Amino acid sequence: MTGSYIRNLVRVSLTICAVVSVFMPAAYAVNSAAKNTGVVTREANGLHGMLMLTSDKDWQQKWDTPEKTIPTFNTSSELFIGETLSVLGFVSNPKLDDKGEVNVHCGLQLVTPTGKVVVSQAEIPCMTGKMTGKAANVYMLPAGAAVMAELTDEEGNWTVHYRITDKNRQTTIELKSSFELIHAEKPKLQESNNKVMQQGAAH
Repeated sequence: MTGSYIRNLVRVSLTICAVVSVFMPAAYAVNSAAKNTGVVTREANGLHGMLMLTSDKDWQQKWDTPEKTIPTFNTSSELFIGETLSVLGFVSNPKLDDKGEVNVHCGLQLVTPTGKVVVSQAEIPCMTGKMTGKAANVYMLPAGAAVMAELTDEEGNWTVHYRITDKNRQTTIELKSSFELIHAEKPKLQESNNKVMQQGAAH
């Protein structure tokens, strides 16, 4: 996974940057077939952050929609051989400085079941400059990754650490999620265990 994962990280990050450059506001919904919801949220000092693990290959198309359209993401906490799981970060309510600009940095780590850090992306500027939408909207961040499972990868529980820092607010949010990598092909019939609906702030 290591070599291919890093290439995927760059490709996905660039794709998300293209979306974030227009600061696309959106609400969202989650259809979860995960043991957990596949979504982790935290709030600190007025800053809201979210980490999502989605099995959708078309997540970009779902997100890049008109403001009134609420995309639905399928999440999962299991990754079977040959499958891809995308790691997406979101932020809401970043603080504006005296010039009306935001300054948000973000980074991530991927850790194997035995504690080996296979990817470590240090914090980088990921949402800066003037905002065209409301601060209360949900915005996608450019630090993301696409994880594809191979038989040579460690089986077991993998951990994702996602860090969001609002420099204007001097506030950091640490988000942590996980998925189980299974050395088998996904069963053809796998029923959804539960459905969770979550909607972002009003536009």
